[in-house]
Amino acid sequence: MFTEVRAINFKSWRRLTADDPAVAATKIDPPGLPWGRVTGLFGANSSGKTSILQIMLLLKQTAESADRGLPLDLGDGRSPVRLGAFTDVLRDHVHTRLGLGLSWKVDEPLAVAEPGGLFELLFTGDQLSFDTDVDNRRGAMLVRRFRYRSGANKVSYSVLSNHERGYELAATIDGDSDYLKRTPRHRSELPPPVKCYGFPDQVNAYFENAGFLRDLELSFEQQLRRMYYLGPVREVPQPAYPGLAHGQQTWDLTAPGRSQHCLPRSCPESRRTTGGAPATGDGSG
Repeated sequence: MFTEVRAINFKSWRRLTADDPAVAATKIDPPGLPWGRVTGLFGANSSGKTSILQIMLLLKQTAESADRGLPLDLGDGRSPVRLGAFTDVLRDHVHTRLGLGLSWKVDEPLAVAEPGGLFELLFTGDQLSFDTDVDNRRGAMLVRRFRYRSGANKVSYSVLSNHERGYELAATIDGDSDYLKRTPRHRSELPPPVKCYGFPDQVNAYFENAGFLRDLELSFEQQLRRMYYLGPVREVPQPAYPGLAHGQQTWDLTAPGRSQHCLPRSCPESRRTTGGAPATGDGSG
């Protein structure tokens, strides 16, 4: 179950938090918006309620996307949400950094075993969190960093300073900030991540004890998979008249849940009833 949603510079939200913005600005890592079994969002029109739901759907459709190299799947005609270009989701269309995050509680504690150990637990936890920072780099999305955390244990995958392709992996496990051990033969930089949350395959080859990282990814994907989309966040009217040039009938979809039959001027019925002029009035005559 998701317990918190976070965002920085997403659409109208400078920082999504339950605190007053002035209070949140004084905190190094302010909490996000709490999420419960039943959560109601109330506010004025255009206050950002829909954007909160779009954050979760954006991460869900990214996880379900077949494109492993796409940091965020902003959607198309078959997606739950279509957000346009990356600059369209950035606050005021001028910020370059987008931050997204989720926290969740698992039904059964996640038990991560010591790689290569005989049933020796590395750590257990039922509260996990994920955060990612995605930058706008010359019109393209660049994953600046993503991080998983369970209690005091944390793993981060970050782009190298002044670099666009090379990444580094760091982990603090059970108080040991040097837990991960590089293999002697692989000292080169790591490639970009899978989407905005996944560790590339090279991680297991470059490090001796990084096998547990897949457990964190899997827990994140499972939570997103269990989230179901039950209806439109906001329905956008879509005309459907591919045959308009041939005088075929069209449908007016401006009223959600109701279709209103209408005729183009080129239809014979339209010319007989209106003399070739567009019909007017409320349609009751």
